[in-house]
Amino acid sequence: MVKRFMSIYPMALNRIGFAVLLFFSSGLVLAQSRVDQVLQQAVNDTRLSSINQQLSYYYSNSFKSPALRELELRVRGNNFDSSPDNFSLRLGILNPKERTANNVFNVAKEDYLLKTRDHLLNEILSEKYNGLINNFDLVTTLSLLQEEKNQIKAFELAQKGVLALNDWIKLDQTLLELGLKQADFEALIHAKNSELMINDSLFLNIDWDEFELVTLDEIKSTINLHSNESFFLEVDLASEKLNLDRLKLNIDYAESWNIGFVQAGYDIDGGVGIKNQMDYRIGITIPLFNEDKPKLKREELSLIGTANELRHLEEINV
Repeated sequence: MVKRFMSIYPMALNRIGFAVLLFFSSGLVLAQSRVDQVLQQAVNDTRLSSINQQLSYYYSNSFKSPALRELELRVRGNNFDSSPDNFSLRLGILNPKERTANNVFNVAKEDYLLKTRDHLLNEILSEKYNGLINNFDLVTTLSLLQEEKNQIKAFELAQKGVLALNDWIKLDQTLLELGLKQADFEALIHAKNSELMINDSLFLNIDWDEFELVTLDEIKSTINLHSNESFFLEVDLASEKLNLDRLKLNIDYAESWNIGFVQAGYDIDGGVGIKNQMDYRIGITIPLFNEDKPKLKREELSLIGTANELRHLEEINV
């Protein structure tokens, strides 16, 4: 079963990790055990801290665009020797398309962060489950080595005074080789656990005879049961990232057009009465020229490359 499981491709292991998570969340696994604790370490994995910090920052800050682009106070004098005689307040109007595009991007960004966290948690859970499988295999082999040593020692005691000296030497040499193999396996178990960030102490006192692998049939059944749910795998995230890049390009296009301004002014020398001293100006940008055009075209070119990479990734994962 172990060899058969380990021959599955890494992409399939991600789905298996999600299936194992579903087993735990749906109550299909028995009550709390030491093996369960190893899998539950995935939730506290340090690799999740970065994405959790991003989500926390996202929820505690507003990313909505303001209604106005800028607020500008202008002062004018007729010459350098005179005091200011004209004051104006200019309000730069934000392109409504930019505000809409930014709001759409923010919603998509939150969804992308959540999916990224779920995908990462799924990968970590798969690693932990693979760690259990590897540990189960190594511990079983270690137990067999110990059993072989015990049998050789028992045979030596039973044949004491009968075996020739050369036979004793060969048996002692076999025991030494088995001892060295045991030490190698113990070091390998520790290395595997460290690689997957699994605490060795969690494996103490585990009754491996009660450890049972989730069968492939159960895994397939669970995946089919939740086939309508997204497993947040590599292709899904790549597609989400491409969508975010497109939405970001929409924002850049909207930002590249300064729609115009509204200005109210006060001229001290304008005449008698407040109405004669007040003035207003309205400016509308005519979008004939765009200084950001080269930058926007480079972003479009980058999107074409990203879209082709996504199609290639989809073909690989079919």
